[in-house]
Amino acid sequence: MTLLTLPEARGSGLSERAKALVFEDPRSRELLEQIRGVAGSDRPVLLLGEAGTGRELVARYIHELSLRRLGPFLSTNCASFPGAELEAELFGHEKDAVPTSSGARTGVLESAEGGTLYLDAIGDTPQATQAKLVRVLEDHQFRKLGARRYQPFNVRLIIASSVQLQEAVTAGHFRPDLLRLISGTKLEVLPLRKRRGDVLPLARHFLALYQQRIGIGSRSLSPEAERLLLDHHFPGNIRELERAIHHAILRCRGRFITPEDLRLGDESAPTSEAGSPLQELERSLAKLFELSPPHLHELIDEAVMRSAYRFSGQNQLKTARLLGISRNVVRARLIQYGEVAGFLRAPSSGDAPESRPRSSGRARPVVSFGYQPFGLLKLLRARGSIESQLNELGYQVEWKHYPSGIRLVDAFKNGQLSIGVVGEGPPIFAQASAVPIVYVAAEAPAPEGEAIVVHQDSPIRSVAGLRGKKVALLRGSNAHYLLIRALEEAGLSYGDVQAKFVFSDAARARFQHREVDAWVIADPILAEIQQRLPVRVLRDGRGLTTNPAYYVASSDFATEHPEILALFRRELSSVQRWATEHVDEAAGSLAQQVGIGREAIGLALKRSLGESLRRPEIIASQQRVADAFFRLKLIPRAVSVADAAWPLE
Repeated sequence: MTLLTLPEARGSGLSERAKALVFEDPRSRELLEQIRGVAGSDRPVLLLGEAGTGRELVARYIHELSLRRLGPFLSTNCASFPGAELEAELFGHEKDAVPTSSGARTGVLESAEGGTLYLDAIGDTPQATQAKLVRVLEDHQFRKLGARRYQPFNVRLIIASSVQLQEAVTAGHFRPDLLRLISGTKLEVLPLRKRRGDVLPLARHFLALYQQRIGIGSRSLSPEAERLLLDHHFPGNIRELERAIHHAILRCRGRFITPEDLRLGDESAPTSEAGSPLQELERSLAKLFELSPPHLHELIDEAVMRSAYRFSGQNQLKTARLLGISRNVVRARLIQYGEVAGFLRAPSSGDAPESRPRSSGRARPVVSFGYQPFGLLKLLRARGSIESQLNELGYQVEWKHYPSGIRLVDAFKNGQLSIGVVGEGPPIFAQASAVPIVYVAAEAPAPEGEAIVVHQDSPIRSVAGLRGKKVALLRGSNAHYLLIRALEEAGLSYGDVQAKFVFSDAARARFQHREVDAWVIADPILAEIQQRLPVRVLRDGRGLTTNPAYYVASSDFATEHPEILALFRRELSSVQRWATEHVDEAAGSLAQQVGIGREAIGLALKRSLGESLRRPEIIASQQRVADAFFRLKLIPRAVSVADAAWPLE
């Protein structure tokens, strides 16, 4: 067995998978000979192959065999950086040349001087950056961002791609001259399913390695486990094999690892070239980690719990068994995330004001408020005034967080909420689905607080340029209606774009990684990205939309508790007046809660604070939204907004 290992890579942050590669299969031995044949040259090398096949290790081995082995080996994933940041990563910049950085920076083209630079995911590089790389390869020199002079370029490039670059050229996403310059020497690292002779040697290597690391007794693969490994499709390639062996060692209770320990299951059938579900999850998590949104663990926990609950047919016991946790934990999380009715014990300190019912032998009636990541309702909760008054009246208060207005109206449908805050779209979807809600209050219109944005260097110059493009947005949100209106204004139909419905964090990741061409977003995230990212607004809501926040209540609750609605409206008006007079203080309070910068929150507040919409304005504005949604068949039936009569003016 030919086992390629690089001990010096241990400090590089690579996994064990990237530190060892087996060349046992005849096709792998052929690759090894090709590696040795190209190592002595200085020409760029293009490595083709799927993710997880060991391309970076091949690049490192080429470097170790080359005349540049005494120089540095650096690795950069082009997909990990937005366009402007990628250029700074590659070329570096002078002081004050990049708005987001005040100091100078050395790029990897300079840091790898005399050595080798491995560029992964070259197909995700923006065309402007591709043009600069063409000049680097043709002229053997480069220039830092903001610099006047060129520097000599003395680095060997090894470039990897898991996409078909020729197809990208045909589609107009990749420059043909760059492909010509980098593809003179091509090596293909085959997926594991096409080099079956490497599977068992690699499995035994990982088995020995993890046994030593974990410090357990000797384990061996049973004949049945070996057959399963040889029959498995391995969409995740070596990464999947390594993970399977690692986990099997932990599960194994005997001397031999069985197919049950490997748990490859139905994945042995060919699925998708994109990789296993765990691979897709890891990629999604990596994007979230790069973005570092606030309360990330809570967001992930909520997504897992909601998905498991729905997969289990909304059965709490099945959800508990599926996740391997107790039913009590499942119920507590589902209440916390607004999936089921009930109340949790209030924490002893550091959270909202005490909302546990007094010991009276009988639980008090519950008033449930549903809020979203941003808005006056969060300020109202922080103030604690409405909660204390309702407690005095004998009510138990619950505050429930929802990631979107659609999720919030789902809670109304299931009888889990009394009052909540939403945008323009969700009440329309609720009425169309016969969810009994009424409008009880509205905030001021804020058309500047939502917009269609593109990257600063995007070739799209107007809304008309979105034809055929991918646009990220939240389904049923204010942004959804803005996109419809903006397309109509530009002479396009809704079907002329590819609408990608995703939550804000996922939309941000897709936008930053240029998986979508545009993003329709509202404050406060709009204000935040305008400050943090090089974006350009194609169209905001002025002249097209109203973009308010609406407060809606269960119609039964409104009928039975008009005194609570009156109290709610008074307290909401009070906190709105306070926020208008103390914008900076209000912004500081919200910034601490939502993890968005105070300046961005302040800008969003200034856009949304003003004279509230009146009943006739609400009916007229919402009816326009309802008519547009019905015309485009986004809702199943026509809606009369006036039917959602509210008891208070």
